[in-house]
Amino acid sequence: MKIDIDIYNEILNELLVSSQVFKGVSQEISLELKEDFETIVEDIDISKHSATYTGGVTKTTLDLLEELKQANMAKDKQKCAESIACLRSSIMSAESALSNAADSLEKLVVSIRDA
Repeated sequence: MKIDIDIYNEILNELLVSSQVFKGVSQEISLELKEDFETIVEDIDISKHSATYTGGVTKTTLDLLEELKQANMAKDKQKCAESIACLRSSIMSAESALSNAADSLEKLVVSIRDA
């Protein structure tokens, strides 16, 4: 499954239009939205993530997924737990980006409503 990140850029464009159309929305909120959506675009496709682990070994999310598959087949509990913990950090990165954007959207809603 391929992630279509264009939707996030389209959402951002319309949010920025909204922030300009309605008076009372601060420039700070617009900048927050831009930063948050740029982060989403960078972080949402976790297949691109990689991290360096103990011993200087760099693994991508796809490497970790393969390790998890192998651990499951071998019924290796320790390796399975390690792979899941590492995959969790990739997912948390995407979750954090989405959460930050949700907070910025709430600020925009409040600014428009109270304007």
